[in-house]
Amino acid sequence: MRGRPSDATESAKVARVIYSRQAFADLDRLADFPIEEAPRAAIAAIDVIRDGIEMLERHPFVGRSCEEGLRELLISYGKSGYVALYSYEKREDLVLVLAIRPCQKMYVAFAGA
Repeated sequence: MRGRPSDATESAKVARVIYSRQAFADLDRLADFPIEEAPRAAIAAIDVIRDGIEMLERHPFVGRSCEEGLRELLISYGKSGYVALYSYEKREDLVLVLAIRPCQKMYVAFAGA
């Protein structure tokens, strides 16, 4: 059975993502540190962060809830990763990325472990 035409339109809908000045500053700082030592790794890390944040366009609730209506998106990269702090304004369908921080360790919980 085929979906209704409105189903396709609804699935194409994406939230707008805006980076705060702080988030841009965080990206600059994250790129500056490893670029001198390992330029390819720095570019790859920024690409991974960008890809993770792009996911918020279609899935703004994917991050875990944290304080005062904010959410955290865990972005895995190698043995560590990054945390993007953001808010989602449902009325405006807007994701505001507030900060991006490195994680020293990423913890994964396994069911039954």
